[in-house]
Amino acid sequence: MNDIEKLFEEYSDCIYRFCCNIADNLYEAEDLFQDTFLKAMEIEAKVMAAENKKSYLIGIAIKLEKNNRRKKARHKEIAPEARGFDRESDILEAVAMDEKSIEDSFIEKEQIVRVRENLQELAPSYKMIASLYYGESMPIKEIARIVKLPQGTVKSRLYKIRGMLRKGLED
Repeated sequence: MNDIEKLFEEYSDCIYRFCCNIADNLYEAEDLFQDTFLKAMEIEAKVMAAENKKSYLIGIAIKLEKNNRRKKARHKEIAPEARGFDRESDILEAVAMDEKSIEDSFIEKEQIVRVRENLQELAPSYKMIASLYYGESMPIKEIARIVKLPQGTVKSRLYKIRGMLRKGLED
C-alpha cells in the first residue's frame, strides 16, 4: 500500500465531510473530494512532507473549491439549483432509523436541516470556517493557518456565523 492510499484510508471520511460542507450540492462535493485526492497524488511528495497531512488535504480542497467558484463566475454559469442536501429523504431516514417518537425525530431532524440550509446560505469564506471549526473540530489556530487569516479574524467570523445561524433559526 503506497503513501497516498494510507492517507486516503486515514482521512477520507473527514475530507468527504468537509467537501460536503463547503460545496453547494452533493454532486459538487463528490467531485471536489475526488479532485482533492487526485491533486494529492500529483503532488505526493509535498503532501507527505507536510507536518499536518489532514490540514494539507483540507487546504487542497479549499483551493480547488475557490477555483471552481471562479470558473463558474467567469463563465457566468451561476444559475438557480437545488442547494444543500435532500431535505425530505433526510427527514424520512431519521424517522425510520430513530427509536424516539416520530414527533421528536421529526423536530430534531427539521432543526438539523434548517441549520444545514442556513450554513449553505453563508458566504463561502464563512462556510469554510464553520465547517472546519464545527465539522472537523479544528482549533482556531489551525483554521487560521489553513485559510491564511489572523486568529482574531477567524474568531470574529465564528462570532458572526453564530449570530447568522441564530437569526436564521429564529426566522
